[in-house]
Amino acid sequence: IVAETYTGTRNFDEPMSLDFGDFPAGEELQITLSITDSESGSLKFRAAGMNQNTFISWFNKIVGEYGTLNLTEFSDTHLKGNITVGGDAGLLYTSIPYDAGWNAYVDGVDVSRDIEKVGDAYMALPISAGEHTVEFRFTPSGVIPGLAVSAVVWAALIALALIQKKKGSALKEKLAGVLPVEAAYYTK
Repeated sequence: IVAETYTGTRNFDEPMSLDFGDFPAGEELQITLSITDSESGSLKFRAAGMNQNTFISWFNKIVGEYGTLNLTEFSDTHLKGNITVGGDAGLLYTSIPYDAGWNAYVDGVDVSRDIEKVGDAYMALPISAGEHTVEFRFTPSGVIPGLAVSAVVWAALIALALIQKKKGSALKEKLAGVLPVEAAYYTK
């Protein structure tokens, strides 16, 4: 059985997992690795198997006991849904990559400080038993300071324009008494 044939280069500097497919118990898997003369190093292989039926059974038990988030609203920067958590309090695990720009609300209460980083990559949120409305909102970390700086700059430009306009009017008044009417008319 050939599950996958891979040809090309692969950077093995970082640990990785490779899925070689599904095989029946007792089936032999052959892995061939070619190393060129210019490459050297060491390679450790570890094999693991998973009983799919056991996995599905536990998955269904977890979902049945703790519930899943049923989304009612969804966009790139906003998620909202309902969940009924049975059993004890636990973590609402998401597949959303962790980012400091996410804010979380449970039943309308800001619980953003409780967001946890799981597996050094994803977000999870402590949640108690019962029925809840959960909401996640994303605001990139630089947006608020950027808007504040833009507002200050716009205010300064408007103030400068008003000052220039006022100075221009005062200059016209001074010149009107000195210059002839035609010259005062053409003065900006």
